Amino acid sequence: MGTLRANFYILAPTQEMGEFVEKTLYDIPEESKKDFYKSKIKRRARMKIHNEDIKFIKADEDLKTLITNNWKPIIGNHMHINDGISIVGMLKEEPIAVISVYWTHWIKPLNEEMDGYIDIIEVKDDYRRNGIAKYLVEKAEDECRVRNLKQIRSWSSDNKIEALQMWKKFGYGMCPARIISGPNQDILVNGFYVVKTLTQET
Repeated sequence: MGTLRANFYILAPTQEMGEFVEKTLYDIPEESKKDFYKSKIKRRARMKIHNEDIKFIKADEDLKTLITNNWKPIIGNHMHINDGISIVGMLKEEPIAVISVYWTHWIKPLNEEMDGYIDIIEVKDDYRRNGIAKYLVEKAEDECRVRNLKQIRSWSSDNKIEALQMWKKFGYGMCPARIISGPNQDILVNGFYVVKTLTQET
């Protein structure tokens, strides 16, 4: 596939993007909905790649099942529906990108605080380097803001070079760490926790 060119364009919150709004707004606090419409990021429900419309919608269980069965099972396994939000980029009927965030409490003594954790972000190979990942991360950050969460974080292992470069580029703090993983919790994995403090946009 040749080089693709991507252009974002802004949609006002009208009937044209009603599907996106319907699937996104119902779980946002009433007092935050006005801010939702003010945000230029939140109003951007589509982008164009190579003259093709990419629509971004909130996933439900049916879409999660479709992605699990027809893309990668590991993606579906990390998609959050009831305890977070998953945003999927759709090219016609094909899911080509996804980000999933869940809301989590901190541990004591700060257990009243919460943040968002990006459990997975994935873009199909043919559509990378077109701004989709940046859009998805911004969207995840915005979903945290409307819930008054002060930060968003994630983790990448040290072999995910492209992901680590992405987090640095997007202004995330990087903390080297080693975690225990595997089915028997007996595998040491080197990598980085990443975190970004969120400010409310005006």
